[in-house]
Amino acid sequence: MVNGVLLEARGVSFAYPGGPKVIDNLSLSLSGRQSIGVVGANGAGKSTLLLLLAGALKPNSGEIVFAEAGRAPVNPATTPGRIGLAFQNPDDQLFLPSVSEDVAFGPRNQGLAATEVQERVTTALEETGIGHLARRPPFQLSGGEKRTAALASILSLQPAVLLLDEPTASLDPLARRRAMRLLASLEPLKIITSHDLDMIWDTCQQVVVLKQGRILTTGATQDIFTQPELLGEAGLEPPLRLQGCPRCGVAYSPPFAADLAGEGVAAVSV
Repeated sequence: MVNGVLLEARGVSFAYPGGPKVIDNLSLSLSGRQSIGVVGANGAGKSTLLLLLAGALKPNSGEIVFAEAGRAPVNPATTPGRIGLAFQNPDDQLFLPSVSEDVAFGPRNQGLAATEVQERVTTALEETGIGHLARRPPFQLSGGEKRTAALASILSLQPAVLLLDEPTASLDPLARRRAMRLLASLEPLKIITSHDLDMIWDTCQQVVVLKQGRILTTGATQDIFTQPELLGEAGLEPPLRLQGCPRCGVAYSPPFAADLAGEGVAAVSV
């Protein structure tokens, strides 16, 4: 890696056919082993950015390069499974008769031996704590279980980068906390989009704030999220914990993300 940069977007612009630019001349360098939050109002370009970083979409201009590909443009065909994307809707990723078969799908398509495939499935299920769901059909899972199974199907590919689109959306409080602790325990560089700024506060050391497809600012999560005027410019409000109790006005500020994630360094630059 050059200067530790693992994934880099250079002057990237993208528009869906017949529409305006969703990503507009965006440049971003991502490094480290921890979590980076991507936040912005609806339509800011968060999900599209993840699809571009994964190589699922190709920029109309500019390029996205990956260190493991010799800093060549991202191409899932040449670095299969090294950049894993978890969609906002896990039903888009779970389509086989059982959880274990979904988790095995990626390694099998990489042409790995049956013993290696099974080892990866076992490891991914254990890592995510859903070994007891291995034989269950996905349609019988709860929303949180589906999200975890979809994540396990990506982890079985042993990615260097995890891209997660709204990983705690629609989860109950306990499932949300479990998902946050699971994300914090994972080693790859994680890029997480969410409207849940409290979750980003707890999980991500760095944030990227998007506005209309452009980067408004980047920086340490605590620094950015404690600037209400800056967040307001992006159509966001501070995390609920920083807004204070509506009755007494006292804000609750629990330990920062490092206490969940452990030691490590994450970096983002524009």
